[in-house]
Amino acid sequence: MFLWRILRGCLPMRVRLQDKGVGCPDNCPHCENNFENEWHIFVEYYKAKQVWEGAGLWDIIEALINNVASLNDLIFTIFRSQPQKKVLEIVMMLWCLWKRRNKKIWEDKDSNNRTRWQPSPDEELKCNVEAAIF
Repeated sequence: MFLWRILRGCLPMRVRLQDKGVGCPDNCPHCENNFENEWHIFVEYYKAKQVWEGAGLWDIIEALINNVASLNDLIFTIFRSQPQKKVLEIVMMLWCLWKRRNKKIWEDKDSNNRTRWQPSPDEELKCNVEAAIF
């Protein structure tokens, strides 16, 4: 559903909301300098780039951004040119960037903190468990 909303232009970005008559600011909730649109949130914003780099996907995005006209073009180019595993990773990162944006708007929280695993002290036992539901 999320990807469909991106491709149909249905994500409630601030610029789009203003076009529909909703009274809200049009600037990016993170940097407050640029208009909030899909390209800015998912590609142009410097912290989005950091997210892509951290996931090891920026090289793919960077190689394509000068040859596409929109986020839709970028996504369809990725679909055509990348293996399925990379496509899934990129879609998941788009989702993470969207969730990060929403957390900033609705909870005024910026996801700058990274949780890093640390071993337990010698006298303690630590059990790490991960789970994902798809």
